[in-house]
Amino acid sequence: AYSGGGSFKNKVKNAVLTMNENVENLMNGIDYSILDDICRVLKTIYVYIWCSKNQIYDLMKYFIAKGCNYNILCWCKNNPVPFGASNFLSDIEYCLCFYEKGAKFNDGVAHKSKFYISNLNQQDKKNFEHPTNKDRKGGIRLFDNSLDPEDSSFKKCYRRIYPDFYRENTKPENEDFLKNDGVILDAKYKQLDKGLVRDDLYQIISYMHTMKIPTGGFVYPVASTTLRNRESAGNVVLDTYCLANNTGFIKSFGFVIPECETDYAAFQQEMRKTEDKLVQEILS
Repeated sequence: AYSGGGSFKNKVKNAVLTMNENVENLMNGIDYSILDDICRVLKTIYVYIWCSKNQIYDLMKYFIAKGCNYNILCWCKNNPVPFGASNFLSDIEYCLCFYEKGAKFNDGVAHKSKFYISNLNQQDKKNFEHPTNKDRKGGIRLFDNSLDPEDSSFKKCYRRIYPDFYRENTKPENEDFLKNDGVILDAKYKQLDKGLVRDDLYQIISYMHTMKIPTGGFVYPVASTTLRNRESAGNVVLDTYCLANNTGFIKSFGFVIPECETDYAAFQQEMRKTEDKLVQEILS
């Protein structure tokens, strides 16, 4: 018979306690002692630190005590998550710059702004509808027999779905369903080059069936090494899967994020090329 159950239970208990302690520490912020190591390595302090609003005071207190100058940099987003009630919009990300006298700054006016505004990508979105689940706009009915058009409960048969992007069929309805040109896309912030996830597949297929659109797909980022190991169109990796009984197609579009670490203008230019190629592949 197996013995030592008490020992095993103690190990599990200790592991859970350690995990809870780690989570609590994470929620309380970072261990600021790491700043001592950063300053020790730097000959002249010149750092940029992305942080939350709650960390600004502690960071400023630390570096001002060391005689550093500072600037508060902001990334302003014009498409934040639409929280309501008593919450402000999460439309600003903070980056603190601390520097000692004699620190060498990036050269050029283009690198001296204290805020950056990221604009919506309206050019590509004109090709697709973009329902938004957070504010309940543009949802698609799963059922038709609802007496209350404002109701969204399952019991009254009016549940809505919110695909990330879709385009309805633009051509006259064909006898051959597969020749229709509509498409439904789900954006995934995870790599799918090793295969699609079952729940994601079930979800996109249900969207396709409900909306009578023959093609569904996933858009996701891939590493540049994946691109080198695969046949690709530009910076886009495409896989196509045919559903059984000629009922539709599932496509996955992997795209490479450009690696321009020191030049944001070059990153924007390369990203625009990748986006154009991605839209071209989706609509082809």
